[in-house]
Amino acid sequence: MALRVLNPTIKEIDGISYANIPYGFKSEPLTPGYLYSVGGIMESVELSMTPSIRLTDVYVKPDAATGEIKVTATVINGGDKMRPGAITLKVKTKGGKSIIAESMVNNEYKQGSTKVEASASITNPHLWELNDPYLYEVTVGVQEKGSQSMHNEIIRSGFRDFRVENGRFTLNGKGVFIIGLTDAQIFPVSISIPSDPTLMYIVTGK
Repeated sequence: MALRVLNPTIKEIDGISYANIPYGFKSEPLTPGYLYSVGGIMESVELSMTPSIRLTDVYVKPDAATGEIKVTATVINGGDKMRPGAITLKVKTKGGKSIIAESMVNNEYKQGSTKVEASASITNPHLWELNDPYLYEVTVGVQEKGSQSMHNEIIRSGFRDFRVENGRFTLNGKGVFIIGLTDAQIFPVSISIPSDPTLMYIVTGK
């Protein structure tokens, strides 16, 4: 297996430049208020072994008004034919201490990808608040019929109602004030410490 990573700038690399990609606040040459042109693999990379039928693109949407948790996902069938299976959904209390709701949906999964939906409901959901950020643990799984293997995704999700009413923000029916700022001018011109000593001198003057 080979992995190629590009960090194009204003100069093209195999036809790819800033004009072809989302590059955010990067600039060339380096300009105050913009970011140093850093790129590559920024976080850890994992190679996972999964069953031939697996989940991806799992999205959990809780509804504070009804207590319903809707899940959409994509099932990948890496086999060579249609395969029967089931989507399971389990909702647990904070920290995964106990199951309070669950459901199962049987499906046929074609070769390639299949969009699926599932839902479960709980009574009187514990709302997410600023001083009580309560999160339920939602486990979504897919299993081929007759197989002992199951692929799971675990997502933490909370019930809350955030909206704008009469020109102000409200959280669960109560007015809230949002105060904050964003400042990307770190180090002090860019968000990343340049590894090149020459660039270090240009940025800091030392």
